[in-house]
Amino acid sequence: MRRHKLRSWKAVVLLAVGAVAITVWASGAGAASNARPVKLAIMTDCKGAFGFAYENDIGGAEAALAQYAHGVFKNKAKPSPA
Repeated sequence: MRRHKLRSWKAVVLLAVGAVAITVWASGAGAASNARPVKLAIMTDCKGAFGFAYENDIGGAEAALAQYAHGVFKNKAKPSPA
């Protein structure tokens, strides 16, 4: 069985450090500094038998986005844009 020399371990460590450095650089370079807001459609009934709950449906969806996805309300008093 052949023993590894100290020189080969230095090369492995150097390659590992280089791979980590490239990964950190690539993940930071892909981040957008001027991110735009994400637009999202919420499907609900606005007319008919369940039209009375339109504002509640929209408000519930916005509340879930605010709680779990750090969303921001445009108008807390009236959830629907119209």
